[in-house]
Parts: sequence; structure tokens; C-alpha cells
Amino acid sequence: MKALKNSNLKVNFLHFANQYQDVFRFLIVLFVCHFFWKYSISFNDDLRITELTWLGFVDISAPFSYVTQKTVDIVRGIFGLLGVEVEMSTPRQFLFPNGNTVTVVWACNGLKQMFLFVCIILFARGGWKQKVWFIPLGVFVCFLFNIVRLVFLIWIVKDYYQMFDFYHEYVTKYLFYIAMFLLWVWWNEKLKFSPFDK
Repeated sequence: MKALKNSNLKVNFLHFANQYQDVFRFLIVLFVCHFFWKYSISFNDDLRITELTWLGFVDISAPFSYVTQKTVDIVRGIFGLLGVEVEMSTPRQFLFPNGNTVTVVWACNGLKQMFLFVCIILFARGGWKQKVWFIPLGVFVCFLFNIVRLVFLIWIVKDYYQMFDFYHEYVTKYLFYIAMFLLWVWWNEKLKFSPFDK
């Protein structure tokens, strides 16, 4: 009787693990790649240096600087289209007429989230024919989401400066991860296999 119970538990666990293997894979890749990024990329905004620490501090500032500045330029253009009065006190610092300022640092350029998304889909089950077009689409969605996130956060600074930390740390950061999760759900439920891959 005891052996039968243990056998049933083992079967139930294996069934559970098999049923949710894609979710486990998503979580494992997310956490491994998050910590890889955290302990591999070193930011120093004051010195304008971004480094790959595990390669002996190789300077990889150029792409980070480029993406950050292009992101800032797009956000500034959106404020112009919306008729919001804002100046740039430095190339990455927004200055409002009331004196409130906010600086877009390199860690807020969305590259980490794009990296995580690419890793999640690369290691997800599914056909490579779909991955070839879905990864660039997902990276573009992450880029657009980051633009919307920055516009919202900078707008918050304009009139509700004291609320910035809350929205930055506890709202938009997690909304970004929810957006990535929803992209993965779309992939996992609808796109991972084409009729040609079966």
C-alpha cells in the first residue's frame, strides 16, 4: 500500500513537471540571464563607461550610449508632439520649467529587458523559423514599451516628483516584466510550432 502511494506521488509529480515544463524553463532562463547580466555588466554613469566585468573590464560603452541617446531623443520628440514644455540641461537630462529634472541613465535604456527576452525565446521550445521573426518583433515591442515607460515616468516628474521612485521601482519595472511574460505566453500558446515543424 505504501509503495503504491509513493508510486502515485511520483507519477503525479512527473505529470505536473511535464505539464509546466515550459513555465519552469521560462523562470530558469529569466533568473539565470538576469544574474548573468547583473554580475557581468558594470555601469558607471559618471565616467560614461559600461564594462563586461568577466572579460577583465572590457569597455562596451558605445552601443549602450547610442541606444540610450536615441531613446532620449525619441522621448523628447514625443514630448514635443504632445506640446509639453521641456528642455535638455544635459544630453540625457530633462528639465521642466518648474525646475524638476530627471536623467535617463544607461540602465534605463531597455537593453537588459531586450537581452532577457532574446534569451527566453532562444531557449524556449519551438521552431527556428518562428524564432527568426518573433525575436526581432519582441525586441521592437520591448523598445516601444520602454519608450512609453520613460514618457510616463518623465511626465510624473513634471508635476508629481515625489511619486517618481514609487512608479519607477514598483510599477513600471514590473509592468515591463509582465509585458515580456505576455510575449512569451503568446509565443508558447500560439506560435512556437508551425505546421512545417511537426
